[in-house]
Amino acid sequence: MYNISMLNRFLVLLILLSTLMPCAYSQEIEVAEIKSEVEELGDDSFEQIKLDRLKRMRKEIVQIESQIYMNKKKVLTEPDMVLKLKLESENSKLLKEYNAKRILFIETLTGLSIFRSKDMNSEEKSFSDNLSDIFRPVLSGIKSISERPRQIQMLEESIKVYKEELNNVELAIDKIKEFRTDKDYKQFSRVMKKSLKKLELLEKDYKIKLEDAQFQLIKLEKNKGSFVGVFSQVIFDFLKTKGKNLLLSISAFILIIWFFSRVKNKVISFFVQRLIRFYGTNEASFWFVRPVKVIYSVSGFFLALFVALIILYIMNDWVLVTFILFTLGALVWSSKEYFPIFFEQSKVVLNVGAIRENEIVIFQSIPWKVKTLGYYCRLENPLLTGGTLRISSRELLTSHSRPIQANEPWFPTKTNDWVILDDGMYGKVTFQSPEQILIKLIGGAIKYMKTDEFLKSDPVNISTGFGIEQVIGVDYSHQKIVLDEVIPNIKETIIGSLKDYLLDEYEGGVYEVQVDFKTTGASSLDIRFFVICSGTLAPKKLIIERKIQAAFVEVCNTHGYIIPFSQMTVHMAPNGKPMKLEEDERDS
Repeated sequence: MYNISMLNRFLVLLILLSTLMPCAYSQEIEVAEIKSEVEELGDDSFEQIKLDRLKRMRKEIVQIESQIYMNKKKVLTEPDMVLKLKLESENSKLLKEYNAKRILFIETLTGLSIFRSKDMNSEEKSFSDNLSDIFRPVLSGIKSISERPRQIQMLEESIKVYKEELNNVELAIDKIKEFRTDKDYKQFSRVMKKSLKKLELLEKDYKIKLEDAQFQLIKLEKNKGSFVGVFSQVIFDFLKTKGKNLLLSISAFILIIWFFSRVKNKVISFFVQRLIRFYGTNEASFWFVRPVKVIYSVSGFFLALFVALIILYIMNDWVLVTFILFTLGALVWSSKEYFPIFFEQSKVVLNVGAIRENEIVIFQSIPWKVKTLGYYCRLENPLLTGGTLRISSRELLTSHSRPIQANEPWFPTKTNDWVILDDGMYGKVTFQSPEQILIKLIGGAIKYMKTDEFLKSDPVNISTGFGIEQVIGVDYSHQKIVLDEVIPNIKETIIGSLKDYLLDEYEGGVYEVQVDFKTTGASSLDIRFFVICSGTLAPKKLIIERKIQAAFVEVCNTHGYIIPFSQMTVHMAPNGKPMKLEEDERDS
């Protein structure tokens, strides 16, 4: 069923196209024939047609003048009041026709289109009429661009219609003439005679209309220039009229904006000094500085716009005035739903909201300094590469700021700092921006992290200093000497090992080495090692940890100290079978 319905639709569409294409093709042929007929007429033929047309129009004007004169005489001598009114009405119509013929005669003679103004309606107008009057200059300007092509198209259509009607009238005249010679239609001879006269008048009228339309088309085609010439003329006319007005208006707008920006600091300083005298010089009283700046800028913009519109008004350029006012009205109307958001943004712009200039705000988990406020705010972070953001004030509507403290931390790390993350990752920060952090691991591998993920991993910055703590145990067999002999020997060996490795870096890099007895473990005497280092030794943290382990093993080998290890104790029953297994965990 679906295929059949689709096939039926296709057949219907095909039939419609087959019926419409000949009609369209015939119309194109007729328009082409009209254009070819016009193009065949040369300058000499045009002048001859123009002279014949002027002669005919002169004859018509004389006939109308004569008819008006005769009607006036009849009005003076006619006693019947009804006939007088009828003659006066006929005279008014003839007078209008006479004036139209005179105007047409002048236009044909000079080749210029004049007297095109219409009578203004003095009646009270409705709202739609007033709205139409407002937009009429704009529509007239748009219509004037395509006026000539539209006139040519209308004349071509009129010529086509007049030819069809004239052909029908001529066929009707021929038919009536044939019927008048037929005996069967002799009884209609009187009616056919009147009809024939009516058709002859109609034929004459159509010929005149056809001749007028062809003459107008010839005149338009004769004055037709090249595309470049027509386009250049349009541009020249625009620059000469509306272009000049627009240039003056824009120049005035830019000049006023430039002047206001030049004197901005002086004017604002003047008002700020007056307000400081009133409110005082404490920091909290400077809240009005930002509102004064915003009010000044907004006032300058609207004053410049007002002057630009006044210039267009003085130049009587209602097209541009209407266009600008309509555009502004459309912008205001389309933005009415956003007024609550604009109100909240205005509080941010005026520096009277929950976020203030030169304070710290947390945005996307990163602390930022609010450098400037406006519809687009500028945030800065001195520790981040590319640490300047320009964001919409709408994104800060739910944020709040606080005063900046003297020791305010702007980010956990700086570039080239060494960090340890919560998963034990250890490396050097080679790049940090608001979007990503790059950490160079031991061996040269690069770890890429998003900035928010980096902050969630609780980074520990060891470039500012760090400590190494280790707990190592010795066997209980050294219980008597652990405090007086074992710990001093271990400390001395560790310090010597670190000095041999670090060389000159030891003096400024290692602040303190602590070796203390910590606790008695389950199977060992635990000794705590704690080394406090400066941030310059951060790249060598893992090596220092290994050096401490190696020094402990070295001192144990030298002095014969036993390092305990995991062992298992077996308790035997009297029959020789194991009764209990115990595993001692000893630290290594």
